[in-house]
Order: sequence, then C-alpha cells, then structure tokens
Amino acid sequence: MSTMKVRGEAKYDFAVDQFTITFKIKAALQSSGEAIESGKKRTEQFLQTMNDELNLKPNDFIIGDFSVKQGYSASKYTYEKNIMLKICSNLKAVEKIAILMESMSDIEYEVAFEISDEPEKEQIVLQSAINDSKSKAEMIASSLGKKIIGIEDVNYEYTTGERNYDYSGERNLCKSICVDDVNDLASQLKDPVKNIRKAINIIWIME
Repeated sequence: MSTMKVRGEAKYDFAVDQFTITFKIKAALQSSGEAIESGKKRTEQFLQTMNDELNLKPNDFIIGDFSVKQGYSASKYTYEKNIMLKICSNLKAVEKIAILMESMSDIEYEVAFEISDEPEKEQIVLQSAINDSKSKAEMIASSLGKKIIGIEDVNYEYTTGERNYDYSGERNLCKSICVDDVNDLASQLKDPVKNIRKAINIIWIME
C-alpha cells in the first residue's frame, strides 16, 4: 500500500437573502450628562423619522445599550448607541433607507450581507471539495494501475465567505437620484451574492 496527498476545492455562489443594517447614534458634548441627554434625544428623533417616512416601528429595531466615553483631552464626552434592523433580501427597502439617511448625515450606518442556513450551505461546498479531491485521487491511482481503498488523514484549509457585490458606492448612487426613482434603481441592480469557498487536503491510501 502507498499514500498520496491530494487537494480538493469547491466554490459556490449563494444569493444573499438577509440584510442587517446597523445605525450608529453619536453625540459629543462637554459633560457626560449633556452627551447622554443629546444622544437619547437624537435616538428618539431617528426612530420617529423611520416611523414617519418608512413606517418602521421602534419594535422593528434591535436597540442596544448606550455607552459614554471620555475623550483624551477630558473636555468632551461621546455618547454612542447601536441600533440594528434585520430585513429579508429587499433591495428596494435598503435603497429607501440609504436615501433617507442622506438627510441624517450625523448618523453612520453599515449594511451586512448574509445568507440563511449558512452552515448547511458550507457543508454542501465542503462535500464538493471532498468529492473533488477523491476524483483527482482516483484518476491518479488509475494511471498508476492502483485503486483508492481509504483515507489516512484529512487537513482542512481555512477559508472564508466573500460578498461578490460591491456596495461601497451605494450612498453616492442613491444620492444622485430622486426618491421617486427608487423602484427603477432596484430593478437595475444585480442581486448580491456571497461566495463560499472550501479547500481540503486528503491523504488517500491506495493499493
């Protein structure tokens, strides 16, 4: 019997079907009390605007605790609070929010792109990588007049999922159009996909 090490890999694109938008409320003032008061007021204004403009209720959001940090110069205190919104893959909704946020430039926000059942999808890709290694090993063994009879060792490579759609220019894109054009914009954009790649090294036993 003898062994050989064969690398297998697989890569799949999965459609993004979930968005998590994180809004960051900040307020910087000369005392912690003033910063807290201003931050709470800005949070209330933000939630009211979301309700008035997009019919998003406060209980639609995941509202985190606030923190207050003292600046290096000790002359300012900064209030910070994160507010999250999870929605299904709906580009129209994301674009409406992006356009609305242009009128609230003091509030930072970021969009995370996710896929549901990601662990299950990772297993699908991993199985394909294993099959790729096995297919290569069987071809090599056959060329040597041998056959694969088992596995001696397995070494998984670290891989990560990647998002294939670049939304870095989304704010500028949305800013350049009128609110009435949101539906047209959504139809023009390609739905984002997330790439999952897996690689594996398998030591096959052959005889």
